[in-house]
Amino acid sequence: MEKGKVPSEQDFLSMFGEMGYKLRLEDKQNLVFKPTDPGADYSQIKIRRLDTGDKSYKEDTELRSLLNHLIPGESRPI
Repeated sequence: MEKGKVPSEQDFLSMFGEMGYKLRLEDKQNLVFKPTDPGADYSQIKIRRLDTGDKSYKEDTELRSLLNHLIPGESRPI
């Protein structure tokens, strides 16, 4: 891919095809692909993280929850 370019649906399908997977895009927003072969030994492939080279921030909610329980909050008088 060219720097800064986001892969298209066809780019994903071509990549998976080269890897031996015959897929169709089921959910474009969540990048979920389903097999076109009903006898496939998998039910779906989901791209959970896509690194396009752009800096992005995603809050780790599990880490925040853990830290909220471990680090004492504000001191409050009784």
